[in-house]
Amino acid sequence: SVVKQRDATMYVSSRSVNGSQAQYHHTVVVPHAEPARHEMPPGTGWEAFAKPLEAADFALPCMQPNKSGACVQPNLSHAWMATQNNTLESRLTEAFSDNATGDALSLTNEHAPADCLRGLGSHRNVVVRSASNGKYFSTFWGGGEVFAIGVAFRMPLDRMLFELKPATQSPWFSLRHRATNTTLAVLPRGAKEGANMVLARSAASGAMQDGDAHLFCFQRGGYLFSKASNGNVNQREQVLLRGHDNSGKNPAGRIPTARVDLLSVPDAAITADASAWKLRAHLAPTKLDKTPTLVPNNTSPVCGTQVRTDAESTSASPRLHVLTYATKATSMLCDSLRVAQRVNLKLVLLGWQEQYRGNFQKLEAAREYVARLPPDDLVLFADAYDVLYVADEREIVRRYLEMQVDPSRVLFQAEKGCWPDWDMAFGRAFCRERYPPSRTLYRYLNSGVWMGRAAPAFELLTEMVAFTPGLDDQHVVSHMFVDAPERFALDYEARLFQSFQEEKGAVTAVAASDTSLASVRNVATNSSPLVLHFNGGSKKHFPKFKSHLLQGAVSRQPLCLAPNASVCTPSGALSLAQICGMKFTGVACT
Repeated sequence: SVVKQRDATMYVSSRSVNGSQAQYHHTVVVPHAEPARHEMPPGTGWEAFAKPLEAADFALPCMQPNKSGACVQPNLSHAWMATQNNTLESRLTEAFSDNATGDALSLTNEHAPADCLRGLGSHRNVVVRSASNGKYFSTFWGGGEVFAIGVAFRMPLDRMLFELKPATQSPWFSLRHRATNTTLAVLPRGAKEGANMVLARSAASGAMQDGDAHLFCFQRGGYLFSKASNGNVNQREQVLLRGHDNSGKNPAGRIPTARVDLLSVPDAAITADASAWKLRAHLAPTKLDKTPTLVPNNTSPVCGTQVRTDAESTSASPRLHVLTYATKATSMLCDSLRVAQRVNLKLVLLGWQEQYRGNFQKLEAAREYVARLPPDDLVLFADAYDVLYVADEREIVRRYLEMQVDPSRVLFQAEKGCWPDWDMAFGRAFCRERYPPSRTLYRYLNSGVWMGRAAPAFELLTEMVAFTPGLDDQHVVSHMFVDAPERFALDYEARLFQSFQEEKGAVTAVAASDTSLASVRNVATNSSPLVLHFNGGSKKHFPKFKSHLLQGAVSRQPLCLAPNASVCTPSGALSLAQICGMKFTGVACT
């Protein structure tokens, strides 16, 4: 076990080894109220301490006792407020005022359903859980659309946490997302764009100037009622949240997909979860102890048996792991494997013969693999079904080091198209205005090919996994890049990665010579990329470049394939014949 002490917080990490597979278990002990401590052992987590908000939490103080002493709660209408000489209205405005953002909430018009709970007396840290899928509300790093997507231990609590800001006597409250300092809002039905969408918006974007867009009340039975939509927030499809019913035409009533749980989370649980995530995402396992790690875990000559330690993988001479993910064979996968074998590139095939459930599996598999690597090792990940390789590991590493990528960043492929945001509400403004400019036609991030050091890649994968399943990895990482560009690098000049999406002749084939393999050239950027990605509608170009790259090492040598060519998997080596179900014949490769 390893114990680390930081900022009065103790981190305890234990490592259990089953063969060569290491599993890490973390316990975080956070001082709470001395001498007591708050302990959150693995498998328990903050959910065990979250308390559902009930009617008692919203009880009003007695304002008008009758002669017998019973409490009479008035209907907080304009007429009644006027009889109070506007003192109550002043209290409401004060209770809803936020000095940091100036987002004073106007509560001059209630119109709340009769069963909305009233009178939550203090600000609370809460999470909102959809009863439809059991997941918590969250949003991207810079705000924007809100999704029912959060899962404990998969997403940090901080990313699911809201500050409930109530008025003392009113049923209405706002929900401020703590991590992004944005406020939940439901756009009105008549909005020019994004009608009925649930968004997390900053004060600067107009969240506080849109009348009732940001006002909610909590109905008995578990419904989050939106004042703007005059109906409940409703979960549609897998994780989408909208201010209308499943038909998309009317406000959502008390339908099953609109049921939510509102839970209060204690401060100690928030602190403990934040500490646990420091271990989970920011401390590579090899930094906790120096036990040699077997990477990968098998005895195949293709996969290797070398035991490595941190000292053997340095910034100046890193080892490269080339990963891809596929659950079944297709003709394009087999062509990709053949080309990789032809250029002597050793691939690690993840996910083989798993049941396919979504693209999120490739993120999980890559994260699990990268977690076992020394932090300075290099990782190249590429999609399996539409990628071709031009060179081996040595040449790829050489090109990467020439690019002088900041070791704290992960390098992604750049492309011409902005997908999927271009086809979404507010997406075109996101693509045109928020994306950083590029000095070439390749401006937008593509998540299908990336490369970086194991440590920052592990952190990035951990955050990406938190938003899946439910969202496409390209959608997630694009918003992560725009909101936190300091964590990324993009190959704007196609020096290492080439996307063929929307290409119109800039990338040409270069024939093999007496001394070199066949290659490609981008005449627009004057570069020779080494990983070719035929994403989107560009798959029609795949056969031409596949045939081109399968040429011999010299122009006079015929196409060849080694009969015993193998691919590494986490469970051992598989021959191309085993994967692709075919027998290879022809001239043996030398």
